Amino acid sequence: YFVKRRSVQDPKFDSMLDQFINGDDEYRNSRFKIIPSVVEGSYLAKKGIGSTPAILGKKIKTEYFAGDNWFEICVDVSSSRVAGSLMSLVKSYAKTLVIDLAFLFESQSKVELPERILGGARMHLPLMAPTKDLHKYAKSPEALEQAYVIPPELRAAGKAAEEDASKSGAMSGPTKVDSVPSLLPAPASPLDSFEDAEDGDEATTPESHPLNSFEDAEDGDEATTPESHASDGAPSREESGDGELDYRYKIPENNYLVPIDLAKNKQSAWWDSGNDVGFWNLRGPNYLSDKVKVPNEVSSMEVVQMQWSFYDKPKRHISADPDELVQREHVGRANRPFLFVVNFMVPGVGNWTCYFAKRRGVEDARFNRMLDAFIDGDDEYRNSRFKIIPNIVEGYFIVRKAVGSRPAILGRKINTEYFRGDNYFEVCVDVGSSSIAERLMSVVRQYASTIVIDLAFLFEGQAKDELPERLLGGARIYYPLMYAVSREELHDQYYTSVPPGSP
Repeated sequence: YFVKRRSVQDPKFDSMLDQFINGDDEYRNSRFKIIPSVVEGSYLAKKGIGSTPAILGKKIKTEYFAGDNWFEICVDVSSSRVAGSLMSLVKSYAKTLVIDLAFLFESQSKVELPERILGGARMHLPLMAPTKDLHKYAKSPEALEQAYVIPPELRAAGKAAEEDASKSGAMSGPTKVDSVPSLLPAPASPLDSFEDAEDGDEATTPESHPLNSFEDAEDGDEATTPESHASDGAPSREESGDGELDYRYKIPENNYLVPIDLAKNKQSAWWDSGNDVGFWNLRGPNYLSDKVKVPNEVSSMEVVQMQWSFYDKPKRHISADPDELVQREHVGRANRPFLFVVNFMVPGVGNWTCYFAKRRGVEDARFNRMLDAFIDGDDEYRNSRFKIIPNIVEGYFIVRKAVGSRPAILGRKINTEYFRGDNYFEVCVDVGSSSIAERLMSVVRQYASTIVIDLAFLFEGQAKDELPERLLGGARIYYPLMYAVSREELHDQYYTSVPPGSP
């Protein structure tokens, strides 16, 4: 609750306050600014909250109410999934936090400058649960009781005002005007990363910084969140390609990922991120001598289907399972492309499986030669070549640090098996064989509803004639479900329309 500061006169501020109160919601949503700061607290909390100004009405659903000698700004934190997650972070560390919030009207013209703070509020180590014994937090019981006492002169003035308003018929209730909601960017927090420095590669995605939840680059103030290099185009939905080859595969029955072009609000959606030219930095043509990396070209293979399935026990060699996609939709059909299957066995979840086929319109003899060498090679060769590059496109800093963004040779880190079958090859990764990978998955599961994760796959170029590197393929998952829902709920809540070929 703010009132005009006694002994302070500022006509410019008074004018801006009048404009704000008398303006419409569009004006208000473009002006009311907050600047957060964690004065004391953990690194995680400081990074999660940040210190960059934000225009609240652009970030969270905000309503405005005018009443008898008061004006209220009502901010619905629950209207933003990420803002709610940020508050969970604050609650977790409340006992160690001193947090400052400054409020002001953003100056957008010369006559409104310099800016002046409307007010500031600092909270020291706030309670995050009700207590019946607040006295122990006060200097003395008497001091606390005194703080609740309304001085007689103020009580009398308030009663007189109420009587005057009643006689004149003045409206004492609020007048509400609707506002426009929008989403916050993702907050952040740290953990040990699952990175592989053994192959000599540095991080290969654009430089990552923690996403600060209260940041707003639109208002012209310095912000620390980089613009995402990723585009959000839909995966290829062509009916067929490469002559008579049929690239269409039905949605697996036990699948909780939705193609992004069919997904509502990108929830539990997937996208072929191998389309994202220039997002990854891969070993260049002279990497062995100059260590220079170059932006990626489009991947050599495309995603034809992606599967996120829940099983009590993850399926090993999922391509051989008669109830799964390869056996039901692929094997024995001459008009199908060769499938490269990457199957992650995830303890406590089930299987995440990505199905790649040769990208239509792309010819790369060097990649084809490396693919043949990988398929025909022994496990020692395969374990030294198959590389994964992770990237958290959106999510908490704790997840970013856990996942990292440096390449890893999977066969060196996790138990990986290889299966060759009828017009397919499967790479089967047992996440449960690595305590680090399991810990990583527990972090991902905890924050799944707030993350967008990208994985790039490739064969590492270790000789001159294997460079520059080229992506085998890329897979992006948006806010994945971590529990099974009914088919009706999946179709109603996650699809824009009933998926073609769905059960």
